[in-house]
Amino acid sequence: MSPFSCSLGGDNKWVTSRLVSFPPVAAVTVTYGRRWKFLSQVLDELVTNHPLVGDIVIVDNASEDDIESCVNLVRNTCGARIHAARLDTNTGSANGYKTGIEIALRETEAELLWLLDDDNKPCEQSLERLLCAYRALGDDPNNALASLRRDRQQYLRAAKDGTMVGLKPNSFFGFHIRDAGCKFGRKLMSKSRQHQVSKLRFPLISIGCVPYGGLLFHRDWIRKIGLPDERFYLYADDIEFSSRMVGHGGRIYLCAMSEVEDLEVSWHLWTSASHPMMSSTADLLMLYYQIRNQAYLETRRCVSCFPIYVLNVVAFLGFLAASSLWFDRKPLFTARRIRFLVTAIRDGWAGRLGQVEI
Repeated sequence: MSPFSCSLGGDNKWVTSRLVSFPPVAAVTVTYGRRWKFLSQVLDELVTNHPLVGDIVIVDNASEDDIESCVNLVRNTCGARIHAARLDTNTGSANGYKTGIEIALRETEAELLWLLDDDNKPCEQSLERLLCAYRALGDDPNNALASLRRDRQQYLRAAKDGTMVGLKPNSFFGFHIRDAGCKFGRKLMSKSRQHQVSKLRFPLISIGCVPYGGLLFHRDWIRKIGLPDERFYLYADDIEFSSRMVGHGGRIYLCAMSEVEDLEVSWHLWTSASHPMMSSTADLLMLYYQIRNQAYLETRRCVSCFPIYVLNVVAFLGFLAASSLWFDRKPLFTARRIRFLVTAIRDGWAGRLGQVEI
């Protein structure tokens, strides 16, 4: 157990400051490509400012950087307990986190695992605040907590308005025709207004699913629900894994006072196209995995009326086509991209998962 002063600080001092002992924690991350420039900042933050992280597990998904040498330098400099494993090929995020979790369970005594993307830099006291919330909720292993990432609008709105985040029944990528008016209204607001949140009024809110980045959970969950599903390869594997917790009686809470900073903006957030899925610069392989895996997950987790679901899919694709034609005025490109999306959706419905070549 590690002692620490338990306080969330700021305007929401809803946990009394006192000396407490927390369960041991292992941070687990996966890297690939040439991303040491991000991972190095995450590691520096963990070893310098987060003493409650007892072990760090890094899975090197066949990256181009010499991760082993870089990690050895960190070990020799600060004596951090870092467990690094290199995979010969990039096996995707699902198998990467699966491998990292297995290492944490096998080689560390951590009771709690804290998953971070290789560009998720923890903010000040982010882990301490998660652990304070975990303690306030009764140290119940059935509870998992997630740090806030401010570039994820749905989670930001949840912390501001108390709205639930999860897989919406019969919706496609969160789109339901009955909510189209509300979504259109939000689109009309300026981006500055969307991102300005004066107060996060809900320090803890129950959510139905969450990405890997910032997720803290008890090791017993792996015994209950198993490891991430490597068939997903990329995308939606984190949503499937976390929603599996909720499906087995668990609770996931977004902890708004604990934040991690995304050092790199996700491709679907920075594109300037009418919609990220219609961007000519989008990586088609990444787009395929995103669409296919989400379609697979939705049909197996949140569809109770398939005709309504199909109606939402058609309406969503119609919106994409109309907006692309209006803003980009490239009818041939629009037709090809919609056909590509339909192929990915059909593959998801048919359960054709795993790694593919485009």
